[in-house]
Amino acid sequence: MAATEGPGSTPSSVAATDPVAANARPDGGGGPTGAVVVVALVSAISGLLNGYETGIISGALLQISDEFGIGTAGSG
Repeated sequence: MAATEGPGSTPSSVAATDPVAANARPDGGGGPTGAVVVVALVSAISGLLNGYETGIISGALLQISDEFGIGTAGSG
């Protein structure tokens, strides 16, 4: 062990080959990047819209089946 390396330090040869250390953010933060935040927001909004659409369609099917005489097999 070199004289500058302490008991808890990482040898420089390991830090150079460690992919986690090589990809560390320069500000030292480990928070989400901008792309991750955008993907999370788009996914959350898509999930909310999908649930809303499901509720609207299931409510509309009641009137559609009465209006056009569609049975349970036709509504799907």
